[in-house]
Amino acid sequence: MTDKIIVPLSLRVLNRIAKHYSVTVVGIVLFNVCSLFTSIILKDFDWLAASGGVTTIFGVLLTVSHSVPKTDEEVQYYVASIFPKSGDGIMSELPTARGVNLSIPEVSEDNEALMKNTAKKVLKIESIGVTLTIIGTLLWAYSGFLTNFIYPYKCLTSC
Repeated sequence: MTDKIIVPLSLRVLNRIAKHYSVTVVGIVLFNVCSLFTSIILKDFDWLAASGGVTTIFGVLLTVSHSVPKTDEEVQYYVASIFPKSGDGIMSELPTARGVNLSIPEVSEDNEALMKNTAKKVLKIESIGVTLTIIGTLLWAYSGFLTNFIYPYKCLTSC
């Protein structure tokens, strides 16, 4: 009897974030805009800095989303590759270079097109994730300084 491994909730959420990355990006941009308006109204740019932290989190999630198993099949494959049935080591069922022809199987044009489209989508999501991570980190690190720069007399009266 084999126990079925259930995909954790966090990985299922990550799968939805990666699948609907455009909604995630729009949500993050709206969140940052609301944080900017809150910062202007309250004359405190720590709100914008905090939104940079959230942006960084979602950027990292998008960046790593392709390499984390998110479906039952991916989890089963992942577990099987780490804990193979034989004791010959990881991936022992795969042919080795010892006397076995390791020629690459022919890929049909349909599969090749699907592979290219998948690769383009993964690279697009990764690049969006890296961009969000950089922007979020810069917002997080430096927007708190805008309060004293834009409202220099605020600290003199309230500190």
